Amino acid sequence: MQWTYYTGNTWGLCANGTEGMGCGAQEMFRNCADVQIFSVVGAFPPNALTNPLPSSMMYVKSKDNGALEPLVVTARVCKATDKFRGVPGMDDRCQRSCLSYPPVCPEEECYCLSHCEAVGRLADQEGTDVYCHRNCLRYPPNCPEDLCKCYPADSPARGSPVIPVNYSPRLILPGLLVPGPVILQ
Repeated sequence: MQWTYYTGNTWGLCANGTEGMGCGAQEMFRNCADVQIFSVVGAFPPNALTNPLPSSMMYVKSKDNGALEPLVVTARVCKATDKFRGVPGMDDRCQRSCLSYPPVCPEEECYCLSHCEAVGRLADQEGTDVYCHRNCLRYPPNCPEDLCKCYPADSPARGSPVIPVNYSPRLILPGLLVPGPVILQ
């Protein structure tokens, strides 16, 4: 099953050369769902009750209660810091490494964007924050600094504000990886 929805709430360039709400390319949302019908009433899908922690996912301990939480990469755009902005290919490196799983995002070299808002002549106009999100929170960004201001995220992932700079799987014997999830402390 699939559906597509086009909004009309985004600021953009109109066909007559002016700017306004609902003009230009609009946001599109698409959703797909797989539907499966089981013939046994009350049955669970295969393997629904086994292996509660998927082995391909990483987990972090919650700072609140110590419970395991999945490590989820939530950032969309990561860029080089001012110190490394002049290094050729550094924005591409940050985009790849910070958004990998698990993320490897050294704070000195890279930062990820959290959100953006309209400034300057677009400030306080309906729909202009969405315009900034659409242009700045994509890769490569096309973010006019005189119209949009973006803010850095604390981390490229949800589940922990601290992301490892280096990642090495745990070993139980030389050359043998630990099966199951990896827990980051």
